[in-house]
Amino acid sequence: MLPDRHRIVALRSQTAILGSLWEKHDCILCSISPKSDAQKLELHTKDAIA
Repeated sequence: MLPDRHRIVALRSQTAILGSLWEKHDCILCSISPKSDAQKLELHTKDAIA
C-alpha cells in the first residue's frame, strides 16, 4: 500500500489518463455526494480490485 500522498498522485495520473471518460462520469453514488475526481476514481477502483 502506497502512502496517501503517493496514492493521490497515482490516482491523479490515472484520472488524467481516463480524463475524457471521467468527464462523462455520472455514477449515482458520486452524484449524490460530490467528490473530487481522485476520490471517485479511488471509490471505483477499490470496487474493481476487491
